[in-house]
Amino acid sequence: MTDERAADSGLLEVFTYEEKRQLAGIEVSGLEMNRVDFAGANLRWARFEDVSLYGCDFSRADLREAKFIRCDLRTANFLGATFGRTSFDDSLVIGARGLSTRMSEYVRSKGGFSWLC
Repeated sequence: MTDERAADSGLLEVFTYEEKRQLAGIEVSGLEMNRVDFAGANLRWARFEDVSLYGCDFSRADLREAKFIRCDLRTANFLGATFGRTSFDDSLVIGARGLSTRMSEYVRSKGGFSWLC
């Protein structure tokens, strides 16, 4: 996503492209990170606990073995994201975009509260 497209979408560009590639294993707790652009990020083994991630863009992100614990992921974009052993314990994933019926069922099976809109 170009800077102009991110600005038009209302997303916050907190990380550069290179920084997004180096986020594997990040641990975040008790923060508000709403509308952050994580598109294409390497979030493998990341741990988000009690974090508000409302409206974040996780499109094309690597979320394998990531843990979302009591997170607010409402309206997040997961189009093209990679899942595998990803957990959503007690997290709200309501209204998320880019999840097929199968992926929405996966999110629910991994502890998330979700439904397709």
